[in-house]
Amino acid sequence: MRFSPIPPLLSQLRLGRRAAASASSRFSSTVSAPYPNLSDSEQQVNNNLEISLSNINQTGLLRVLNSAKDDPNLALSFLRQLKQNGVPLNLNAYAALVRILSRWRLDRKLDSVLVEVITNEEERGFCVMELMEAIGEEEGADSSNFLLARVSGALVKAYVGLGMFDEAIDVLYQSRRLGCVPGIKSCNFLMNRLVEFGRTDMVVALFRQLNQLGLPANDYTYAIVVKALCRKRDLDGAARLLEETSSVFAYTTFIEGLCLNGKTEMAFALIDDLVDAKALSGDALGFAFGMLVRGFCKEMNAEAAEQVIFKMEEFGIGPDVYACSEIIDLYCKSLELDKALRIVDAMLQKGLRINCVIVSSILHCYCKMGALRESAMWLGALKRFQEFKEMDVFLDEVCYNAAFEALSKLERVEEAMKLLEEMMDKGMVPDVVNYTTLIDGYCLQGRFADALDLFDEMRAKGTDPDVITYNVIAGALARNGHSEKAVEIYKAMRNEGVEPTAVTHSVIIDGLCSAGKLEEAREFFTSLEDKCPENYASLVKGYCDSGLAKDAYRKFVELNSPLPKNLCFKLFTALCDEDNKNCQGKALRVLKRMWAYGVEPARSMYGKMISKVDSVREAELVFDKMVGRGNLPDLVTYTIMIQTYSRLMELQKASDLFKR
Repeated sequence: MRFSPIPPLLSQLRLGRRAAASASSRFSSTVSAPYPNLSDSEQQVNNNLEISLSNINQTGLLRVLNSAKDDPNLALSFLRQLKQNGVPLNLNAYAALVRILSRWRLDRKLDSVLVEVITNEEERGFCVMELMEAIGEEEGADSSNFLLARVSGALVKAYVGLGMFDEAIDVLYQSRRLGCVPGIKSCNFLMNRLVEFGRTDMVVALFRQLNQLGLPANDYTYAIVVKALCRKRDLDGAARLLEETSSVFAYTTFIEGLCLNGKTEMAFALIDDLVDAKALSGDALGFAFGMLVRGFCKEMNAEAAEQVIFKMEEFGIGPDVYACSEIIDLYCKSLELDKALRIVDAMLQKGLRINCVIVSSILHCYCKMGALRESAMWLGALKRFQEFKEMDVFLDEVCYNAAFEALSKLERVEEAMKLLEEMMDKGMVPDVVNYTTLIDGYCLQGRFADALDLFDEMRAKGTDPDVITYNVIAGALARNGHSEKAVEIYKAMRNEGVEPTAVTHSVIIDGLCSAGKLEEAREFFTSLEDKCPENYASLVKGYCDSGLAKDAYRKFVELNSPLPKNLCFKLFTALCDEDNKNCQGKALRVLKRMWAYGVEPARSMYGKMISKVDSVREAELVFDKMVGRGNLPDLVTYTIMIQTYSRLMELQKASDLFKR
């Protein structure tokens, strides 16, 4: 009879376990590896067992595992040593280990073992379902079903974690064949991940099979399927599904789905119905109102979102900072500053503490309005910044940057630099946006040496300039006539690995043109390998502004794509103003090019063209084209046409048109 090494092996393993009392805690906390690392004492035992382990047979291996069923960490340690010694594990060994881990509910370790089996299935010579059958063979009927249900649930999660959704679903059907199915929680986990991966059709199909699988859907199941239907924009299907359940989770999920699909008004009406039916209240109602606020803000309807806030107050639900923040941000984006400030004041009166997100929205709204029309708004931004600071609101780098921008526009860059030091004293590290704003401030004052010094300081402190930083410096140098330095910055930018954009090229061309450096602008334009419509537009604009309409036209015809409408108008006007019949013909060709590209000329352009032509045929062509394109002539245009008929001695036509 062959000698079995089991007793000495097991005793040595247990001695190693007792010698390392902390090993168990390390086992239970280890997640990343399939089996935990051994302690020093266990490693010593492992070294002593190398010869014995190499000689162990599969029957002996299985007896060791069964003897360790009351100590799962010991079983894992033993399996780890077997692997290190090159001893292969067969189907029954894995089945024994899985049974041990399942009974002890060591789910994370069980998941690691199952993932190992799944990913090395071909190498091990058995499939997952064969493992399931082997697990059930050693158990009684009742305990087998219970154990297999746990293992199948763990298998579903393992497959899902690996992104193997088809295999996870197959486990559900195969488990039913074995007389057991995992709990609905595992199925919910699978369906939820399917939704996240956009497999919504699979979710709906699986839901319809739950009864056949013997899995009763719970509240979370309905919520997940409703979410799937909303994701696929099947709102009617989601509404029909709600007739099967009274789950609050499912209804709030549907409300969220309506909001995400641009049906926030419908969601609002549904909430009213649910409240009247006493089906929605408390925290769930507050959550639903929050979704309404986000939905209306997404639909750019700030007034409706604000009405939700009032509705919340009627139910005694105080609006949270995040809901108010979204409405404030929307008002600020629409430059409705007064309405945004009204909400801020209401928040403060209710004792709600505003945050840096709200502050940055307010300050940047001031700055946008200052840039568009009201220079006094820059002062308003600084005043608000100081007020928020005195209120002990935490101000982040974004808030400080708004103050930097305001001070820069007011040519108070030195104050902005002091504010930068204050920001750094508070432990904040300036980013590329902060530095670029301050560099722009120096450039606006023509202080290029200071701008370049700050540029160098930024790089020395480990902040790499981006394309916007280079655009600011290069454009400012070009606008002030420093063409050589602007080109140097452009070349340095490329040498540093920052790829110029169409904006980079355009700001340099614009700047050189505005500084009267037209030849330099033309040379820079010619040097570009890839010229885009924006680059052509910059040069056309520069020529027009300098009174060089013919040069502008030549660049216009080189471009095989439309220019912006305002630039077409500028070129057209410049050509019409030339006292030259050839230029007037070019102006007509500009109109025809606009028609070809689907760019509708302004009504005044039609009238100006009619007044310039020397041919009745061309005048009628322009007039008829105007009418045919739906741009109905006004009194001024009719008057110009009548005058043109008279000028070209077509008095009868002039009379007929006047009578019309």
